[in-house]
Amino acid sequence: MNIDISSPYIDTTTANDPIQIRLVGGTSATEGRVEITRNRTWGTICDDSWDIQDANVVCRQLGYDSATDAFSNAYFGQGTGPIYLDDVTCFGTETALSQCLASQWGEHNCRHFEDAGVRCYGELLKKQELSPTVFEVFESMSH
Repeated sequence: MNIDISSPYIDTTTANDPIQIRLVGGTSATEGRVEITRNRTWGTICDDSWDIQDANVVCRQLGYDSATDAFSNAYFGQGTGPIYLDDVTCFGTETALSQCLASQWGEHNCRHFEDAGVRCYGELLKKQELSPTVFEVFESMSH
């Protein structure tokens, strides 16, 4: 994946390794810890600067109408693996995290007790109505 270090935007699309996003640890498919994959390895997003605007973008990217809540402090449990993003800042109008400001991939000052989460609202849109990037919502996983 090519990251332009002069740009504050994150690139979440490549031809051969599309970024996938999922929600883990919630009580339904509409909520959970936000996890993204890069090079087939799942990782998390740090909750620094995480708010409802960021949650709205995640939920819309997954195909929901919007978010009702943005969670911090690993509300849905601590993830494992890399922490990919920190200081995510969305204005709320974006349709994907790739359009939001964030630290560079893998640069963070976080631990997994700071993993970000969301609760989404609305009917899940049909897959053909989603953007071309591949996304997944996984059913909640028990711990």
